[in-house]
Amino acid sequence: MAWGVPVAYNEQETRYFLIDPVLREKGYADHQRLKLETPAPVEPTGPKGKRRRGPGRTDYLLCVQVGDMPKPLPVAVLEAKKETEDPLKGMQQAKSYADCKRFDVKYVFSTNGHRYGEYDLFTSLQGGPFAFGDFPHHPDLTARYAKDTGVDVTIPEAAILFQADSPAWSQSRYYQDAAIRAAFEKCGFRSMWAGDSSGCGH
Repeated sequence: MAWGVPVAYNEQETRYFLIDPVLREKGYADHQRLKLETPAPVEPTGPKGKRRRGPGRTDYLLCVQVGDMPKPLPVAVLEAKKETEDPLKGMQQAKSYADCKRFDVKYVFSTNGHRYGEYDLFTSLQGGPFAFGDFPHHPDLTARYAKDTGVDVTIPEAAILFQADSPAWSQSRYYQDAAIRAAFEKCGFRSMWAGDSSGCGH
């Protein structure tokens, strides 16, 4: 290899040198707003769920954290690509939709550190590539989630979404969390607490 010839970053280097600094600048600067690993996939079937083979790695799980709530709320997945890879590669709608359903997140992003693409569950549309420097700030992603779901995460009723896991189980059962969030988002907080007969289950 000749000296002075630039070598493209691999995926790990892309994360460290290109992606992580931008995420910190955008407000994803602590573990309550950014998760780097998730448990291996679990199928929500049977009394305990069936764990599938494979590492189940998610590059970044972007979360909303409100006040002093004990647990963050995942709202998006960000997949890292190596620097030379197309950021839209692998973002077929079927795959992105599966990631959305698995975590009950509403958005899937993918980046090579220079450009990024996105999949929006609400519109079922893929967008990009866009400059990664224009990636949404944490407050903007929080506002987008609230607008698209109709869920105001700042009201007292929303606290159920941020409750910590049972001390008897050290790992987050995200497939159960996702099911709970999906139910509350579908029914609407106010109708459920007010006993509105037009809510879910009636």
